Amino acid sequence: MQQLDIIFKDMRSEIKTLRLVVESLDAKHVELVSEINSCKECHNSNQAHLNRLKGELEETLADLETSRRKLAAMRNQKDGRSMSGSRDAISKENKELEAALEEAKVLPGFIFYIN
Repeated sequence: MQQLDIIFKDMRSEIKTLRLVVESLDAKHVELVSEINSCKECHNSNQAHLNRLKGELEETLADLETSRRKLAAMRNQKDGRSMSGSRDAISKENKELEAALEEAKVLPGFIFYIN
């Protein structure tokens, strides 16, 4: 009988230990689920931001192409014109368009680097 009491006591002790382990695992599980959900929300937010940036990039590239065409047309026009006063105005606008073109060239490289 005394031996049964000892076995029973050992079993109770083991049960307490197992309950503590299970409670600890459950708490860790809840913590990890929360962390995973937080990561999912962050990922979704980043994806939305990336999609906005891609849209902005497409718009900028379209503007860049328009500016490139304008610049090419102005260069053709300049090559066909005589040495008049309007040449200075065209030259100034060419410089502005070339500067905008160089600035816009930097943007696509930056955006593609993020991807």
